[in-house]
Amino acid sequence: MMGKINFDKAGDAKAIQSARHTDTKKTDAKTAVGGEATISSDRLQFSSEASKVGKLVDQIKQLPDIRTEKVNDLQARIATGNYNPASEDIAAAILKHEAE
Repeated sequence: MMGKINFDKAGDAKAIQSARHTDTKKTDAKTAVGGEATISSDRLQFSSEASKVGKLVDQIKQLPDIRTEKVNDLQARIATGNYNPASEDIAAAILKHEAE
């Protein structure tokens, strides 16, 4: 159970920390074992979807910023004169870039 927060002092970090610190030292009679009281602790639990998203973000962060194979292929095609994109593709790319 959380302690009471005095909203008149909501901007006072020390008042909030003090109230929270006091709460962590309170004991719950239901958790008492053999006459000794235990301190209850907070838990943070993520859903399975959040875990999946976190793993995907980690995988994306490991991808290179530049796809070297594709860059090398395009450079070679340009150098040999074999790169002839359609004018519609060029126009679409320009418009897309301008919209960003």
